Amino acid sequence: MNPEQYHELYWEPYQKVLKYLTSIGVTPFIYTEGPYNTRVDYISERLQELPKGSCFIHFEQGDFAQLKKKFEGTACLIGGIAHNDVDFGKKETVIDRVKYLIDNCAAGGGYMLSGSASFERVKRENFEAMFETARTYGKK
Repeated sequence: MNPEQYHELYWEPYQKVLKYLTSIGVTPFIYTEGPYNTRVDYISERLQELPKGSCFIHFEQGDFAQLKKKFEGTACLIGGIAHNDVDFGKKETVIDRVKYLIDNCAAGGGYMLSGSASFERVKRENFEAMFETARTYGKK
């Protein structure tokens, strides 16, 4: 979809739903898939029209340090752990990623550590390392 189509056919109707849901006390969960880089600025601007902190937004990919800055005070950012790293990667990669996310996203709240997608063939040691690192490193 080009930007005009995205605005007219997708976001404008969606924005009406988001506004209604927040007006009745529902917290919307916005889920993005794939590289959403070309839409980040657009979405960030549109979410300014909603009450501060009234929704969650999940990203599968992206520079989470920048995403945190873009959505800070507007929406709670979710994601950051590539499911492929947890499913097939090295434990050290998972630990390093959790530390990066805590260092760049945790301060001030408004961030939830989560996988980029569902974990399907997870390596137990990686999954445990993700939570243990969040528990221990996140307390520092």
